[in-house]
Amino acid sequence: MLSAGAKAAYGYDPRSGRELWRVQYADFQLPPRPLFDHGLAFFVTGLTKAELWAVKTDGQGTWPRRT
Repeated sequence: MLSAGAKAAYGYDPRSGRELWRVQYADFQLPPRPLFDHGLAFFVTGLTKAELWAVKTDGQGTWPRRT
């Protein structure tokens, strides 16, 4: 289960309610509904500077990833 909040996005086990992962962002937001496709959760972040984040839901990797 995906949940977007004002300063972070979360992944939960829908059966137990246990938090599986969390990503935090610096800018406050009023989040729209997150989307899921091909193993990625998509979140819109930020109120003053909107960003689209794609988060791997397998709990692997590091953030932020800079290129």
